[in-house]
Amino acid sequence: KLNAQFTKANSFVASFNNGDKRKIGRGAAPDNDPSATWNQRGPTGITKIEDTHVFGSNLFLTGQYSFVDGGFSLTAQGGAGPDNGAFPQPGGEKNVDNNGFTTNNASGGNSRPTEEWKIDGSYFFSTSNLNHEIKFGGRTREASTESAWSYPGRNIYHYAGEFAGVAGDVALGASLGLPVSRADDYAAVYAYRQGPVPVITNYDSLWVQDTMTMGAWTFNVGFRYDNQDGKNSAGTVDANIGFPEVMPSIDFQGNDADGLAWSSITPRLGVTYALGEERKTLIRGSFSQFPDAMSLTNISRTNPLSGQVAYIVFVDDPGGFPGFYDDGEQFAVSAGLRGFNPNDPTALSSANKNDPGMDAPLTNELILGAEHAFLPEFVVSGTVTWRKVTDVQDFQRLFQNNETGEITTIPASEYIQHGTIDIDVPGIGGPAATYSYPVFSADPSKWNYTGGQLFTNGDREIDYLGGTLSFTKRLANQWMMRGYVQYNFDESWSVPTSYFNNNDPNRALPTVPQEGFVIDGSTYVVQSTGSGRNESWLQSTWGWNLNGMYQVAPDRPWGFNVAANLTGREGYPIPYYRNRTGADGISRSIQAAQEIDDYRLGDLLSMDMRLEKEFRGTGNLGFTFAVDAFNIFNDGVVLDRYRNTTSSNVGWISTSLAPRVYRLSVRV
Repeated sequence: KLNAQFTKANSFVASFNNGDKRKIGRGAAPDNDPSATWNQRGPTGITKIEDTHVFGSNLFLTGQYSFVDGGFSLTAQGGAGPDNGAFPQPGGEKNVDNNGFTTNNASGGNSRPTEEWKIDGSYFFSTSNLNHEIKFGGRTREASTESAWSYPGRNIYHYAGEFAGVAGDVALGASLGLPVSRADDYAAVYAYRQGPVPVITNYDSLWVQDTMTMGAWTFNVGFRYDNQDGKNSAGTVDANIGFPEVMPSIDFQGNDADGLAWSSITPRLGVTYALGEERKTLIRGSFSQFPDAMSLTNISRTNPLSGQVAYIVFVDDPGGFPGFYDDGEQFAVSAGLRGFNPNDPTALSSANKNDPGMDAPLTNELILGAEHAFLPEFVVSGTVTWRKVTDVQDFQRLFQNNETGEITTIPASEYIQHGTIDIDVPGIGGPAATYSYPVFSADPSKWNYTGGQLFTNGDREIDYLGGTLSFTKRLANQWMMRGYVQYNFDESWSVPTSYFNNNDPNRALPTVPQEGFVIDGSTYVVQSTGSGRNESWLQSTWGWNLNGMYQVAPDRPWGFNVAANLTGREGYPIPYYRNRTGADGISRSIQAAQEIDDYRLGDLLSMDMRLEKEFRGTGNLGFTFAVDAFNIFNDGVVLDRYRNTTSSNVGWISTSLAPRVYRLSVRV
């Protein structure tokens, strides 16, 4: 880091930071063989240059340039490349048995550079009785990603028939032209194809806000403009090794993601009033709107090289490995996934489509609050927050009409019942029960699934109403403390009848965030994955925190500080499900319970503590020795459980709170 003061009015900062995240055995879990875990590297360099100039008592400007050279690589411990053998043991191809136990995995890497230019400033002036501080600025940012992944051996991976939900499905076999007399021998394999193609998103923003003060009043009025778009660059991809006739090589010239572009102007409005002569009580209110950021996935989904999948059902002949595809076994392409259309395998555009006229999903937020200082060092505040998310993103499957060839979305009336499904849920997080539901498929006599989805604005909305009560006791009389209690009164979907009329009628859990079946008024949850963690479904109705510090005999040579942090929240939902492949070739995860949060993990209670002692040396030299203890109760709170009821490991713990950890440190 370099700091420079070129003149009294100009300061300059330049910095570079490089970190290399390394993880051995990422993805370790009860249902993963060590060969299916990864060794990770994640070198990330961050360069930042900033210059600030003070033009006078009324104006200063700051300009900034930053570049983040991000990315990571994952190498399966079972080995990578086409030389891995066609067998379901470590060192072979990826395989998932009927219990969900996985051997070996994909390997590859992802580069994620981001470059940003930014300028902002403040201008101060007065008009009559109003004092103004105008904050203004703009930025332009380009973020990109380039991925290259493959599965060991033939670039395919296998699913046992029961786990995939295809074994014994006579109707599925008949629709695919497979011998129905051998339905019990059906299993599934995924063929993969991806080429390294840069995917680029551009973000341009401008903002201005005026903070006006007049006596006991403070007003904030501002607006923000955002423009977001992106493109897929050109590239080539080789044919899938295992099924070259199903997924041949292609040469892609790039596209503009169907012209997807979001522009929005959003307000920032706020007011604060200080009550009384001493102004110990503040009343606040604000209204703001926040457009969603366009993700790289929104752009890459229209890229035929971004990682497509052919979903293939095969007849497992005796003599080989059970549930494992051997060359020459009879197969049929059931469907395409991630934009792959089996009927047009060399298409130079993805089967996925973006609605160029869609708007960015928009969060409307109203906050009302009050704060009172009972003592100069003790403040209590309360806040009520209301939110409504509109223009929620929706993913609607695209089908081809068998008679006209037209590609379109279809309403629920075009689905026919494809049997029923029984889902046995263990008594973990709720009562043991069996749920039975009809399952539906798009009528295969009329419609053929293209493997693609239309990305557009849906007609659902998300409602939220919550309250927070907090207090702060600043450091005085040798102690300090802070805490809050939060409760969500409403956190639900608002779903009109039109949604059910125009979408897949199955009770399918989302395969991407905010996609899938949802019941009117059901709890809204956030699906979270990544960073080596298993999938989580995040939602707590209540939560609280209390933390503080006490100085023991600070005026004595032996004095020390002791601190603690106590956290509690409601356990997250456990949305149990069972896989089922329909006669339309689409594999769905059918939700078990009526509401997504009918089953929950246990509540979390965790406490951390810290003990520190400072020793003064000569001059300005000092040492602070500390002992930290995390999860002092050593309580293995369950954070995730396996939810696939098809597997024998359903209900098993997949993630728990780390055990008690001690950390010794010294600061000079």
